[in-house]
Amino acid sequence: VLLHALRGNRYISHIDLSFNELTDDSAIFLAQILEACPVRKLILQGNAITEAGASKLMATIVSCPTLELIDLRFQTVG
Repeated sequence: VLLHALRGNRYISHIDLSFNELTDDSAIFLAQILEACPVRKLILQGNAITEAGASKLMATIVSCPTLELIDLRFQTVG
């Protein structure tokens, strides 16, 4: 529900979704949102994001010039 609320939001600059049991599907959805939202910092510590979700988020950096930081500490990324 929260991820859907972020879609199209033009005013949020920091998102902290640490320890929310987010998965690769959530990360892929977030990557789509980031393409249209001027987020500067995205904190996703302690979720269940693997290499697939992390790769999609990293690819988003190219299309999101405002993004300065993605924090993926404590993930299952290999």
